[in-house]
Amino acid sequence: MFMQTIPIFPEQTEYMVTGQPRKKAKKPLYQLRELDVAILKYVREYYLLTSWQLVNLHYSPGSLTRAQTKLQILSGNKEEVSSVSYLRRRGLYPLTFGNTIQIYYLGTPGINYFKELGLPMTTRHTRLDKIQELSYPPLIHALNVNDVLIAGRNLSKTAPDIRLDSWLHDYDLQTTPAHVELERRMSNGGITQERVKIVPDGMMDFRLKLANADKERRRIILPEIDRGTETNIEEFKRKIRAYVYYSYPGGAFEEMFGKANKRVVWIVTKGGENRMNTIRKWCEDELMEQELEHEFNLFRFVTVDQVKRIDEKTGNVKLSEELAINPYELFLTQRAYKP
Repeated sequence: MFMQTIPIFPEQTEYMVTGQPRKKAKKPLYQLRELDVAILKYVREYYLLTSWQLVNLHYSPGSLTRAQTKLQILSGNKEEVSSVSYLRRRGLYPLTFGNTIQIYYLGTPGINYFKELGLPMTTRHTRLDKIQELSYPPLIHALNVNDVLIAGRNLSKTAPDIRLDSWLHDYDLQTTPAHVELERRMSNGGITQERVKIVPDGMMDFRLKLANADKERRRIILPEIDRGTETNIEEFKRKIRAYVYYSYPGGAFEEMFGKANKRVVWIVTKGGENRMNTIRKWCEDELMEQELEHEFNLFRFVTVDQVKRIDEKTGNVKLSEELAINPYELFLTQRAYKP
């Protein structure tokens, strides 16, 4: 009987041609573009950045998906794009599965990129392990600070006669804290000496151009973010006393920023009107006890709500972690209160 021989593998396979599996062609490495560099600079300036903050900095409203995609690419988390991980990311809620809010910060390639350009990097940038270890309270505080600073940056879009000449982040100011020495009046009539460290949550140096005036007016805003977590009345009042002496002519403020009209603005992001009225009363009581009523005008108190979003699945209203800030309303309308 005639028997025909046939190969074990009737079809030609990749093994029969080369002896090894064919390697998939490597995707070309993503090359940084002008917009990408601008985004990396934003992350360097603000230390931590979310997609909504990138929208507020660069994109038009409704461009959240575009912003998310860019951040995914630059962090090497976009599967279809081969990219260097210039950024790292982590969830806002530690140890929680399925974090819906991602925070981006410079990775080692991003840090090296700016070092090659000769730009300074702080330990806040380079200690990547410390950023990864941060818990929710300091993370959301930093994001609230960013929301306020970005609002200051965007003010000129609706008020072109006002420009933000310069600004500093909370993390920048922590590298050069101010120390204030002051006299405190005690309830028994005595006086004691105090030395207090002051680090505002940011600094925004605005310049206002008035009609028919050659010289710009200068006003510096020192924001203090309040999320309702400060329950130590004495510690709060201590900060109020320190800010008064910090702001005196020839004091620590002028040493750092020069002569300028200034306001210390407590921005309440949690607790609403009740919380604002509570800390405002603390401030008023302390200034009166220290016989510093003439310094009421140094302080302002204002509330800021969280953005409300509709859950697409349930239709329920959910509070976002993003602050609902209209720059014009926050800085230029009569929303704030004095002690």
